[in-house]
Amino acid sequence: MAARADFYADLGFDADLTDLPTPAFREAAEIADIRSEPPSLVESYGPPVPSSSATNEEAAFARTNEAHDWLQRLESHLRQFIDVQMTRAFGSQWPRHRLPNGMYDRWKKKKDDATRSGRPEFAPVAYADFTDYIPVIMRKDNWRQLFKGYFGRPEDVRESFQRLRPIRLDTMHARPISQDDELLLYVEVKRIMRAIES
Repeated sequence: MAARADFYADLGFDADLTDLPTPAFREAAEIADIRSEPPSLVESYGPPVPSSSATNEEAAFARTNEAHDWLQRLESHLRQFIDVQMTRAFGSQWPRHRLPNGMYDRWKKKKDDATRSGRPEFAPVAYADFTDYIPVIMRKDNWRQLFKGYFGRPEDVRESFQRLRPIRLDTMHARPISQDDELLLYVEVKRIMRAIES
């Protein structure tokens, strides 16, 4: 976390924005409408796993859960955006013809494995990994003909995904994220969503 804090500082991040005691940070996040209420199931029946007795650990769990929710929703929107735009521009068979080498075969294998095991079938893009979005968007012909109009500069897209990647890795592998991570995640998710909703 210390190395990541230094990385953010090098990018120009103002640490005073998150250098608060956890209760103050949570209150500020709630006032800014960055946090949401727990699911009604938890309210009704209580958490399925006992809460930690350590306040800092509980705060980290809550922060990481919120990050997971944002990232899951971002990826869902991003996949839908890519599929809709690529289908509109290149037809429904775009995954066969507009993906970097080998990516279509990886997506197809995941889809085949999932359907063989009785899982519902989704569009090929639903089997993309987080690291697949940049190669699809930045492929020269896709970028030039389609995505440049949404994202503007290729550096902006790369930087956003590069900043999100370590936070996503920690979030998806049950490692706590910091308040700095939470704020950076919020900013980058908003930035990507603003571009794809334009």
